[in-house]
Amino acid sequence: MLCVGPPAIFSRAMSARRHPFAALGAVAVLVAAGTASAAAPGRYNPRPHSDLTLRESEVRVARFDVRAQARGSRILVSAKLTARSRTKDFRAVLRIGRCVGGPSRSPSCPPAFSRAVLLHPRHTIVLRVSALVPRPIARTNAIRVTLTPRGKVVRPHRSRNVAMVDMLLPASAWTTYADRAFGLRVVRPWEGDRLPYDVRTIAVRAAQIDAARLRPTLSWTARGVAPQAIITTTVGPCTGDAACVYAWQRMANQVGRVGFGGRPHATRTDARQLLTFAARTLNGSLFDVVMPWPR
Repeated sequence: MLCVGPPAIFSRAMSARRHPFAALGAVAVLVAAGTASAAAPGRYNPRPHSDLTLRESEVRVARFDVRAQARGSRILVSAKLTARSRTKDFRAVLRIGRCVGGPSRSPSCPPAFSRAVLLHPRHTIVLRVSALVPRPIARTNAIRVTLTPRGKVVRPHRSRNVAMVDMLLPASAWTTYADRAFGLRVVRPWEGDRLPYDVRTIAVRAAQIDAARLRPTLSWTARGVAPQAIITTTVGPCTGDAACVYAWQRMANQVGRVGFGGRPHATRTDARQLLTFAARTLNGSLFDVVMPWPR
């Protein structure tokens, strides 16, 4: 890669043979220049993103569906949550907000709507909400829907009060795909059922390269799978396992833990093609994720 910088930096580097200590000065200046460039405020990645993350937490989510439709100067956002807590009663908050700035990978989206919900370990809670939120600022052009603990939502994602489910939907969700709902479905997630596996994490992060190409970052982890069971992960659209463009197989270990991580190249052949991500055992599905192409 060719680095372009101030002439003074290169003159110091070229004179390192004559003056050995000049090399240290050149390296320090190059590092400082690179750090300043990376941290420069206002830097903006123009690629729109379509992201969904399920994090390991006290909450077990069975469904998280979101639909967005344009209503004049606002966006009508409808969300459905089906969930339980793991070990104790747990208060969570469903939040919806338009994005107003920041990089496209992690924009600032202050909540415009919130609804508290009390989750129980032995009872399934179904929450349906609809909210009109202002249209996002054109530069960011996305909305964020999250399920979080009570209190202030904090980022980065490794903090204690991070969102348990975090979905970032681009403008294509209420333009190209206005009639579709997006989100995740975890099949039979409750302990004590016939298939007591536990999907712990799911991450789908997709930035579009151009009009027809996408390279998503995909990962998931699960526990409670039958030891040495074969799990097939697919990225679609798929009309059946044989028709999936991408399919990988993983074997659970001796205690039933298994995971997957990949970054495939996806090519769109239809203007309304969806990004689907799923994992299945021989006995049935673990989960399904459906997300829009960012544009």
